[in-house]
Amino acid sequence: MKIYLIDNIIIDCTASTILYEKIKVYLEKNNHEIVNSTDSSDYVILNTCWVWKSVEEKFLKIIEETLKKDKKIIIVWCLSSISEKIKLIKWDITLIPTKQEYLLNDIFKTSVSIDEIDSKDIKISSENRLNWFESINVVNNNFFLEIARWCIHNCSYCITKKAIWYVKSVPKKKILESLDFASKNWYKNIILVSDDLTSYWKDIWEDFSSLFVDMCKYEDLKFNFNYVEPSEFLKIYPKIKHFMDRVSEITMPIQSFNDRILELMRRKYKVDEVMNLIQEIKNDYPKLPIYNHIIYWYPTETFDEFKNNIEKAKYFDWNLFNLYSYRKWTKKFDNDLLLSKEEIIKRLKILFLLNKKDSRLFCLWNKEDDLDINI
Repeated sequence: MKIYLIDNIIIDCTASTILYEKIKVYLEKNNHEIVNSTDSSDYVILNTCWVWKSVEEKFLKIIEETLKKDKKIIIVWCLSSISEKIKLIKWDITLIPTKQEYLLNDIFKTSVSIDEIDSKDIKISSENRLNWFESINVVNNNFFLEIARWCIHNCSYCITKKAIWYVKSVPKKKILESLDFASKNWYKNIILVSDDLTSYWKDIWEDFSSLFVDMCKYEDLKFNFNYVEPSEFLKIYPKIKHFMDRVSEITMPIQSFNDRILELMRRKYKVDEVMNLIQEIKNDYPKLPIYNHIIYWYPTETFDEFKNNIEKAKYFDWNLFNLYSYRKWTKKFDNDLLLSKEEIIKRLKILFLLNKKDSRLFCLWNKEDDLDINI
């Protein structure tokens, strides 16, 4: 069969990138042809997201245009699990919910199951991405190793838990086999992928620290902590602090530097304790980059709290400012607690100007023509 693949249209979802590449390898191993246009395809596979309303609307437009061409569509990742609008479309669409990629085997009647494709088969390169924003987490010669899916937390703004609702950890033996392959094939940097690395093995009552110590036995490898949730990382750091010279970078999304907002977000840590940890890491490992995420225009956030986020963000090597978007099943605020459109635009303009002066502050969206974004 001839298949046209459409990748995720947002940034900073490495697990989604891995799924996209996994599907490519799966199709190629089963002698299906990946084509460069919808018109020449038998199937169109969309790798999707549902984090923001604007992203959902973009995907719905792509689906609408594809259906006009009388093409069969397969939708994978979060949109297929959650979007009620997409479930109203009755024709020529197959939904593959998150964690159920094995359903592709029934469609393509393949000899190699998608479950047989693992990290050793996937080669992610910035050269094979279609857009600049698909290259944020993609660097040549890194080995991408997914160790778990989902996380144990219940943040009030997060819709991901509705799509991926339980932790599924990769067995340690399989992870170490992948590291053995990476080491023997001259990889140097391992990007550890999970919705939260510190949730690893919570489904079998272990913690990430024991896994990481075993990983460090591969002396020629360094490890990128792609995402660690602060409250859990605070707990395990004493167990791994002497191994942190093996870490190439850390992404630790604080989300807000204001305790009041963190409480609304149901993030179980205080700003001071996280900042003390960051300072300790910086003192002991000054060359280790630490990246952060901030949710901006979170409901009830005052202008002083917004300014505090900007000021504290400068302690990190890079910060991604993610826009807040209310989704069903997340915490709903009364309308009078939401920021006005005028206030949102005011803060966006401030972030745009600061980004031009300080590359550590990256705003999503970071284009002035997106000021009219559907929130």
